[in-house]
Amino acid sequence: MKSLVRPLLPTLLTACLSACGGGIGVEFVDDGGNEEVVDDRPFPSGRPGSVTVNAASDARLVGTYASSNVRATHVFRFFPLGEFPETCRFQFEGLTEPRTNASMAGEILYLPGTDTVHASFVVIDFREFRVNGKATLDRAGNAIVFDHAVLNSTQGTTQTLTITGSVPMQNESKPAGC
Repeated sequence: MKSLVRPLLPTLLTACLSACGGGIGVEFVDDGGNEEVVDDRPFPSGRPGSVTVNAASDARLVGTYASSNVRATHVFRFFPLGEFPETCRFQFEGLTEPRTNASMAGEILYLPGTDTVHASFVVIDFREFRVNGKATLDRAGNAIVFDHAVLNSTQGTTQTLTITGSVPMQNESKPAGC
């Protein structure tokens, strides 16, 4: 029984965490038979990022969210079951808008071996927005670039916002294709 559960445990736990909004906070690593739980919270990237929000349904969200040292998780490769595509993913946080002190965080999902961003989630002061596509992966710059991407609320409202800018990602320890 152990041999069947052991390979499925990381996939099942990740699926459960993702389904309930837990994101990618826990990652399992198999180094030849020994699993360990890795706390993969965002950590300083050493790189700046800036995202401008405009055309927001709620004018209080408009502004430039920036940081001289964006915090991001490692990029990891997610192998889902079923119809969802395989993606490379990372989370970021720590961008703030100085006028309102609002904070921005998010999660980016992009397709391995391509420059195609599958989906982006952005959270501003506990309000989540999503866009499918509408961003590009800048592999040379090691960042995700938004160019007037319109994001829609995921919380059952009609709120939208438009973002332009870039978010850096961690460069070390990326899985193949990511």
